[in-house]
Amino acid sequence: MFDEKLTVTAWKTEPSWTVISTNDRMLPPKMEQSAAKKMGAVTIALPTCHMARLQEPAGLAEVIEQATRKALTD
Repeated sequence: MFDEKLTVTAWKTEPSWTVISTNDRMLPPKMEQSAAKKMGAVTIALPTCHMARLQEPAGLAEVIEQATRKALTD
């Protein structure tokens, strides 16, 4: 497993979602937005710090649910 080379990058071939933490002081939100744009990701902004899963678990769960619903209908 560790010697195997990746041949396909999932975000290039599968839909992607990302959360932009608008109060992030570790990674600038503009940098997060730029990366999401390059990936073609659906972006959701949450008013959270870098640790969105701790500060806004319900909002993060909603993003996961949206992604799951979309994946199941496509």
